[in-house]
Amino acid sequence: AITYVNHFAENLYGWPAAEMIGRNIIDTIAPKSSRAQAEEIWSALARGETWNGEMVVQNRDGKPFRVSATDTPVRGLDGELLAIVGISEDITERTQAVHQLRASEEKFRMLAESMPQIVWITRPDGGNIYLNQQWVDYTGLTLEESLDDGWIKPFHPDDRQRAWDAWEKATTTIGVYSLECRIRRTDGEYRWWLIRGVPRVDSEDNILEWIGTCTDVHEIKNADFEVKRINRALKLVIGASSAVIQIKAEGELLTEVCRVAVDVGGYLMAWIGFAVDDEKKSIEPMAHAGNDKGYLAESAFTWDANSPSGNGPAGAVIRTGRPVVSEGFGVDVSLEPWKSSAQLRGYAGVIALPLRSSKRTYGVLVLYCGDSAPPADEELNLLEKFADGVAFGINNLRRHGSSPADR
Repeated sequence: AITYVNHFAENLYGWPAAEMIGRNIIDTIAPKSSRAQAEEIWSALARGETWNGEMVVQNRDGKPFRVSATDTPVRGLDGELLAIVGISEDITERTQAVHQLRASEEKFRMLAESMPQIVWITRPDGGNIYLNQQWVDYTGLTLEESLDDGWIKPFHPDDRQRAWDAWEKATTTIGVYSLECRIRRTDGEYRWWLIRGVPRVDSEDNILEWIGTCTDVHEIKNADFEVKRINRALKLVIGASSAVIQIKAEGELLTEVCRVAVDVGGYLMAWIGFAVDDEKKSIEPMAHAGNDKGYLAESAFTWDANSPSGNGPAGAVIRTGRPVVSEGFGVDVSLEPWKSSAQLRGYAGVIALPLRSSKRTYGVLVLYCGDSAPPADEELNLLEKFADGVAFGINNLRRHGSSPADR
């Protein structure tokens, strides 16, 4: 029987203390749906065990509500059960809030999983805590492999530092995280994605988490790239033609062509080398322009198929007479001998073009790009015409007797 009720219990259960005292606790507050649980709790208390948990109770009008309760048995010196002290707290609002939160989370997950984009959430420090199924399907990584810093794994090697730098800037300024970069698909192909994220903050502007999306923009990006790069290649063809017409010395022609490749074509560096029929099968750089900073002086190039220095793009062009487009210094193993020096100068990709006479491929025009995106077929055809125009100029000068020094 109930022996004591405080003011809070009166308000909670809707009974005046005088009316509650003397009543059976189970009959008073336990609805039929909770009787079995109440009996189990009573049995535990009779054994001297304290009980903590949640249960549904009722007020005087029979209205059920949920409480968080702690019931503690009080025993005498001889172990006899003297009383039970019960403390209850109405958690109806808390329970409703939890249910609403769970419902909201479920709606978010349903929305996130139904979107065609990749959806992600990170902690304030950038550690990933959620990625939708689109990420798993695209990258082939499991969620476990992608959590924390695992999200960076499928990023293109040339884009990883940019991604980190953009993230550091966003977290420092509490701004929008936004960049375009390439992410590896499960079949190994890299596609361009627009990644955007915004911080969710509290009332004091403390970041609680970052929420963002990844949108596939590969076709749009490639179309834009292709138009710009085709226009660039057309300008190179025109520039080479102009140089061939105006310049009458081979050395000046080579230097001007390299300058045009950098200033007009936008390449980071360009050089022209001639094959040497010596024991090493060397390729001797004859002219260059752009961001060299000692790169050619500290590098060795040959066309010897049995030497690492001969298996790069320049050597392959001399041997085959065909253009070579690298996969990038971060990926192409044939570029390993020059990788460190090239990346130090910001080179990402290489395009090597043959300089040919009617008898052989005697030289190579090498272009260094700030990205490793391969040229489209039309662009590569124009770049070949650019190199063919340069070769025509060289061959024409030689046929008409340019000086030995120029040769």
